[in-house]
Amino acid sequence: MNYVIDEISLHENHAGSKARDDVNFILENNGFVLKSLNYSYGGSIFKLLNKFFNETKDLKKILKSFKKGDMVLIQHPLICYSTHLGEFIKKTSKKKGYKTVLLIHDLDELRFDKFLGKFKKGKFSNMVRDEISYLDSFDYIISHNCSMTNYIKSKGIDSKKLIDLQLFDYIANIPENDSEKNVNRHVVIAGNLDVSKAGYIYKLKDIESNIYNFELYGVNYSGENNNFCHYNGSFKPEELLMHINNGFGLIWDGDSLGDCTGILGRYTRYNNPHKLSLYIACGIPVIVWKKAAIAKFVIDNNIGYTVNSLSEIESLLSNINDYNYKEFKNNVINIQRKVLKGSFLIDSIKEIEKRENEEGK
Repeated sequence: MNYVIDEISLHENHAGSKARDDVNFILENNGFVLKSLNYSYGGSIFKLLNKFFNETKDLKKILKSFKKGDMVLIQHPLICYSTHLGEFIKKTSKKKGYKTVLLIHDLDELRFDKFLGKFKKGKFSNMVRDEISYLDSFDYIISHNCSMTNYIKSKGIDSKKLIDLQLFDYIANIPENDSEKNVNRHVVIAGNLDVSKAGYIYKLKDIESNIYNFELYGVNYSGENNNFCHYNGSFKPEELLMHINNGFGLIWDGDSLGDCTGILGRYTRYNNPHKLSLYIACGIPVIVWKKAAIAKFVIDNNIGYTVNSLSEIESLLSNINDYNYKEFKNNVINIQRKVLKGSFLIDSIKEIEKRENEEGK
């Protein structure tokens, strides 16, 4: 049997839980059995510590129940992941003869490096929550892309364990995109619009143009609502696809218009933002930071532009024509068909099965 382990999550008007929910849906529809942990983030530090210990206890009980020949996929991060838990997973899986797979949604070592840096040389990192050591406890690791994979390899993890996902899937019941393919000069920004997460949005007036405009969708927006920065409200992830079907989707982080800055900005050098999957599911091309890990995917598949600065958008959209835009759209729709079916995750599972069969020969 094959199993997937995940935490129960809250469903709000942003894609915070969408990627994990989609993984569960895809795998369950391909014969996996879901084992849920009834814990979610939030609360005081004391409540989180209580969840940490209780979830560890519950997960250990589940891990002891698997049998020889099973495949067990755990979504990462869980509240309770730790160096100790990794050692338990490795020891138990070897003893009982089942294979373990870790699917990375976020790497805390990269996402929270300023915080974790305080503990790099202390017992916290070495004994309690060494994330790389935890990853290495698994037989296989599904990484976002080659940039993240290379980072993990640089930490000493065997490349034979690593599989590149390439792109997160985005499950939704929508008809195939048949919207107008003539050039559209809207630039869509969807997601958490809080100033602490996307500070650059509140500076967009500095590049105001009559060539194009921004269409904003999401929670926590506190800026102006005008013709250049038009706020459309917030919707559940699945509903967004009914509202967005033209223009370009922007993927940017930090508080600068000229660069992706801060921890979140630097994180884009390694991760696959789920926002890319959303825009592809919507059937629209994208504009991304040239130094982002996903820039290679965008260029290789010809689904949009890469830029060093948001000030470059005006020139790009001034010169695009219907033929170029239609080419982008057609390329996006080819990938959209795969994303909506869960093909990227299934291909990763097939790659693991292939490696297992080759090893068994």
